[in-house]
Amino acid sequence: MTHVHRTQRGLPAGITDHSPPRGRTRIAALVLASALCMIVLSPTVTQAAIARVPDVPAARDDRPGLPPGPSPRPAPRPPRPELDQTGFDADRHGFAFVNAWTKDLSAKLPLVGRVDFGSFDFGLCGGMVYAAADSHFARASTPTTATEPKPGSALRSYIFRRQIDSLTAKRADALRRFLRWQMLPLNDKRAFGVRVLKGLRNRSRDQYKDQIRPRLGRGAVVPLGMVKVHGVKQPWLNHQVLATGFRDLGGNEGVIAVYDPNHPVSTENPDGITYLNMRTRRQSFDPQGREPTGDTFRAIFRTHYSRKAPPWRPNVRDHRK
Repeated sequence: MTHVHRTQRGLPAGITDHSPPRGRTRIAALVLASALCMIVLSPTVTQAAIARVPDVPAARDDRPGLPPGPSPRPAPRPPRPELDQTGFDADRHGFAFVNAWTKDLSAKLPLVGRVDFGSFDFGLCGGMVYAAADSHFARASTPTTATEPKPGSALRSYIFRRQIDSLTAKRADALRRFLRWQMLPLNDKRAFGVRVLKGLRNRSRDQYKDQIRPRLGRGAVVPLGMVKVHGVKQPWLNHQVLATGFRDLGGNEGVIAVYDPNHPVSTENPDGITYLNMRTRRQSFDPQGREPTGDTFRAIFRTHYSRKAPPWRPNVRDHRK
């Protein structure tokens, strides 16, 4: 037990200490404590007190599409200004439908030949990311369709063209990087104390420090490639997202807020934003990582993006006529 030693302080001249002696104070405290115990232990008093406490109904979630009852997860998240530096609004600039496509979406790409993006899940993530960035920079709202755009529609064609752009820009840099990086280990390889191969952790840190964080800090959204697979596998199993904000963790790592077309605005994701934690390499619905999406990644890098005017925004030249 720790003993606290108190020191007596002198009183100014002319002031008399009228406080009761220490013994009387202790007796008074014992009497008061006994009275409180009698009140607490008295069944009559306790029952009367409980009877006066009103019933408080359990919190309910009345959002559309959910059954009445207790909320299955927290209410819609409040804005996080420290992670929203770019002003990107997933409800306005993103798409209401999930990145899931059917029918023929084939194209011939460098290095790999002809690919049908409609033959596997989440095929046009890069196109949706680039189109969302186009909407953001154009200050335009994307079409509100909630299902996969029909074959031959202007929206489907535009997203498909932007998918090709996302992989082939700057001599197919993103496609080449996916193919190369998915073969690399997470950590550096060393021989006799000398690094002979830079791993994905340090490559991602370099990208964050030199390419991603500076652009986000200037208020620009940043399309990202996410390396998800390891080894000789189809590069289409990797992913693309749009970075909209960040919070530093130190050591050239951070939590990056992203618009992910696999997780659009929904009951589960009210603001349409998810978060990539570079230390845990996990994706979550909250910056703290308490609500995981179930997705992981091995590395991130900035892809080469050039703005285009989306078809849902009139061309500036046409608008002036």
